[in-house]
Amino acid sequence: MESAEEPDIEEVAGSFTWSYGGAVGFLVKLNEELSLDFRLRYLQGSWAEYVNLDTVEEVNNQVYYDFERSETQLLSVMAGLNVWLN
Repeated sequence: MESAEEPDIEEVAGSFTWSYGGAVGFLVKLNEELSLDFRLRYLQGSWAEYVNLDTVEEVNNQVYYDFERSETQLLSVMAGLNVWLN
């Protein structure tokens, strides 16, 4: 099996976005010290610009690439165990 040489990738562009959202969750008490923790969080963000790595080309020692834009959204589901220490 051939192994491809990994290119040295540096940050060529950065993007900053604003986001807002909400979360819901609940605890299920198991006993005096333990509870299960369930949460759902949604964040709606603004647009971000990034380099499409599929478009990166090197021609005559010059690197060319295309930028793309997309909305940023995050949906996270979390589950955990809370331990109450007295």
